[in-house]
Amino acid sequence: MPADDTKFSLRSIAVAAFGPSLLFGLGEGAIFPVIALSAKGLGASVALSGLIVALFGIGTLINTIPAAMVTTRYGERRAMVGASIFSVFALILCLLAPYAWVLGLGVFMIGMANAVFMLARQTYLLEAVPISMRARAMSTLGGTMRIGLFIGPFAGAALMHFIDLPGAYLVAIAATVGAGILSYMLPDLEAPKSTTQAKKPGPRINDLLHAHAKVYVTLGTACSLVSAIRAVVKS
Repeated sequence: MPADDTKFSLRSIAVAAFGPSLLFGLGEGAIFPVIALSAKGLGASVALSGLIVALFGIGTLINTIPAAMVTTRYGERRAMVGASIFSVFALILCLLAPYAWVLGLGVFMIGMANAVFMLARQTYLLEAVPISMRARAMSTLGGTMRIGLFIGPFAGAALMHFIDLPGAYLVAIAATVGAGILSYMLPDLEAPKSTTQAKKPGPRINDLLHAHAKVYVTLGTACSLVSAIRAVVKS
């Protein structure tokens, strides 16, 4: 169990929990305003440009379950570092894309990395924060990500003033590299586990889907629709 409520403070995990998310969000915020412009520059139509922007949300949605498997198997810190590296390669692909479909692939990959990164952050908070403070920690996590998304376009625009559209991608690459380095330097903060209990294998995905089918069909469908609406609004 995490530390008890009387001794725990969010400040003690602020850098570990929220710093990488701030940088990762800054990187994504830097490129969101220019993805459609990049697509148009590669000859894409208005409709195709909108689809390419939407591929970020599609990649995040499709990779949610695999992200959980990656985080469970490799741990929160390794998952974040891996997601950052994957995202950097995707950003380079976007920066150097010769065709619109290559740009779309890069955006889709960034969405996949986003699913892993954010799930790893949430896993960390579930392990490190007392249950009475988890809602506050989760809302703070979302807030730091959005602060990064807010700062990102301004940072990208500042460099774009000198080198045009590539500036936004270079800002995103630098921020994502920073998020990966910070994640690598910080240890996983896992809850102490009892040494008297034998380690049991975790449940398989098929078993979870069968056991909670009603929840997934009802609440899961509603959450998916809300996520789709948010993705459309963001696009």
